[in-house]
Amino acid sequence: MPTALVKTVEGVPGVAAAAPDIQGAGQLVGANGEAIGGKGPPTLAGNWITDPELNPYRLAEGRTPSRPGEVVINRGAADKGHLTIGDTTTLRTPDPVKVTIVGLATFGGEDGMAQVTFTGMTRSDAEKYLTAKPGRRRPSR
Repeated sequence: MPTALVKTVEGVPGVAAAAPDIQGAGQLVGANGEAIGGKGPPTLAGNWITDPELNPYRLAEGRTPSRPGEVVINRGAADKGHLTIGDTTTLRTPDPVKVTIVGLATFGGEDGMAQVTFTGMTRSDAEKYLTAKPGRRRPSR
């Protein structure tokens, strides 16, 4: 569905906030050049949602992505991949995308959602790399 529908949804009486949630496959590559996760638990990427009421992840360190190529990753993925803020690595979406880590996030007070890895990027990067075409999200199955 078009992400532009967010403006329509925001205008509905009783709606306090709305944000597109663009998600897809995204596997990080660790400092040693090896992929992180992917042998069972999902490796997810999506747009970083700035409204804390709508985002289950919390920024724990650093800052949110604001420029192309910047990402926030969950702290568990950072630990597994020996990655830190300021590191540049690859995110397979499945095409390889060079990214710079600008923040680390937690999920429900933990380093992540079990063994799932999450990479949060700007909305424009999520649309560019994770959707069939910019301005739309992939349909749920």
